[in-house]
Amino acid sequence: DGNARCWGGANAYGERVPPTYIYDRLAVGRSQACGQVYLDYVDCIGAEDALTPPVGRYERLSFGEETACGLGIDGRVSCWGESLGTPPNEPFTAISIGAAHVCGLRPNGTAVCWGDDTYGQATPPPQSDYESFRMIASGDRFTCGLSDYAGLICWGQGAAVVDSANQGSFASIGAHAGNLCAIDFSGVARCWGDNADTMQPPFDPYTDAFYTEPLVGIAVGDRHACAVRASDGVVLCWGDDSQGQLQAPASGGVYRVSAFGDLTCASDLEGMTCWGSQS
Repeated sequence: DGNARCWGGANAYGERVPPTYIYDRLAVGRSQACGQVYLDYVDCIGAEDALTPPVGRYERLSFGEETACGLGIDGRVSCWGESLGTPPNEPFTAISIGAAHVCGLRPNGTAVCWGDDTYGQATPPPQSDYESFRMIASGDRFTCGLSDYAGLICWGQGAAVVDSANQGSFASIGAHAGNLCAIDFSGVARCWGDNADTMQPPFDPYTDAFYTEPLVGIAVGDRHACAVRASDGVVLCWGDDSQGQLQAPASGGVYRVSAFGDLTCASDLEGMTCWGSQS
């Protein structure tokens, strides 16, 4: 019926009371969640003083701690909240925000970044046609690009950058804070970074039924990660559960999942569901 259902957390900012929409793409921030609705407009729930996007139509949204950016239907970047510099006046196909830097992906697959570059997080390496990216994801002090041919390429600083080097190619990636997770082409999830021990999913499909089927669509938080089971759209989560981060609904049919901090949201044909809490 298109109605969103939310639970978990204290509901201090109204994050458990969504309006009635069917959401497409999702973006989760520290105290709000936004989804793409009819004609690419965006609807948000959460704190009144959150980084709610200006009224308009957006292809993509990304949230940082104090900054948010969106791609308009023409691919141009607009940002609000704390300024991280002036974005280039050119179209992008994807955007990702770290603690104090932003990276965008051009239509030709090359990355452009701006903002704080103390750790090299805003200086992507030179790219050949062989290394063009189809996806990017940013942590606090790093960004990674995913290439069909060159695999995973990361820049900046942190354990995620070091540990993910030469790991090969993947179907999808997600990053947050000091963590990076990826799903390979067989549907197996792997994680690296500051909380790798906590967030590492088990690999042995013969001893843990949780991972006997392929996963898609990964989302990464401070100390947890969630992904969608390909066969039925059930959300599976692992890592820290101190704020209810692993208490995903048991129903299936999910086609989008997004996380930030200790909050995760997923969308299906009935709307948006969120669980966990703000840190």
